[in-house]
Amino acid sequence: AYREAMEPGRTVFRGSSVPPEWEQKAPDAVRTFARTRLAILLLQTGQSAEAQRVAEGATGAFAELPGSLLPFRDNVAACAKVEAYAQRVPDFLDALNSPEGYANPQWHETDLCGEVPLIS
Repeated sequence: AYREAMEPGRTVFRGSSVPPEWEQKAPDAVRTFARTRLAILLLQTGQSAEAQRVAEGATGAFAELPGSLLPFRDNVAACAKVEAYAQRVPDFLDALNSPEGYANPQWHETDLCGEVPLIS
């Protein structure tokens, strides 16, 4: 699912009443979030070389985030960097959070890197 969300041409949301400034940043934020979570999951499963490749492939407005996790040491340190990035770059959370109403989850810096459940 994370790899699918990272695809450049993938539609991020469906809606017609989205503010233009959000419409431009949201796809980059979603792709960056997916890339970051995938890299951390790969790190957690001992695939640090693949995690590094995923992080290095980031593009767009928030491409700095996955790259800031390098070099990968452990996912606890990586998650601390994710939180620090979200605090330093509030546009990332603004773009990740939907303006389309209360039914959509609102992300906070502490939510971005919660435990990634492993499916066996």
